[in-house]
Amino acid sequence: MLQNDGDAERLLRDLVLAGVAIRSFAPAAGALEETYMNLEGEQP
Repeated sequence: MLQNDGDAERLLRDLVLAGVAIRSFAPAAGALEETYMNLEGEQP
């Protein structure tokens, strides 16, 4: 699982540089995931 947008950016760059054809690249959508990510960001 990717931890942040920077990780996603690096993964996409590495895949493209490796010649992997990318059809779609987007965060998983869903209320549960969004809620979890928001809670994770609020921890001290």
